[in-house]
Amino acid sequence: MTSISFGDENSGFQVGVNHGPVYLPADQPESRPEPLWTVPFSHDPDFVSRDEILNQIHENSSIPGSRTVLVGLGGESPDTWVFWVHASNAARCEESLRDLADRAKIPGRQDRNANIFQLFANWLQDRKIGKWILVFDNVDDDKLLRTPLGIRIEAQTNTQSYDAQSYVSTWPLLKYLLETSSGSIIITSRTKAVVLEIASYQKHLIAI
Repeated sequence: MTSISFGDENSGFQVGVNHGPVYLPADQPESRPEPLWTVPFSHDPDFVSRDEILNQIHENSSIPGSRTVLVGLGGESPDTWVFWVHASNAARCEESLRDLADRAKIPGRQDRNANIFQLFANWLQDRKIGKWILVFDNVDDDKLLRTPLGIRIEAQTNTQSYDAQSYVSTWPLLKYLLETSSGSIIITSRTKAVVLEIASYQKHLIAI
């Protein structure tokens, strides 16, 4: 590198062209966040406890890999993750999971083509994250449980912009649920017939 002077008030530098590789610093790994609570409702001071139902939920959820279904009309522990997913349809379910992935800093979530259902299910299998409860709320659509979900894929065009979208078929939501063997899952629904297959035992189906 050489210095060039243009008088008392002007100066500059001449830099050669580097034809070798340029190395950027590696991305720093994100620190794992503390367990969080994502239920989108504030505490109800007029809540009336139904101890029998709460005891059933607690008993079922204490078993790793359990799935508890609450069927009826619509109306925190510091060391436990509590995830709340709007599951009335596939689009809302995907949106909820992507939001949860951001809040939990799940690795791989920035990939525009990532299968968020598979990514989230794989992350839940990691015992390092500790205890968790996953609530799927308003699972009333039979197709959501038995029809392959469409995952949005953003195709890269020649201009390197992500402005084209397509969809690929994946497993039904039920498949992802059954493949998750750790933690506990609670599902709410207004329709018993839709979720009956999820409750592996009749005692895991609670009418409210």
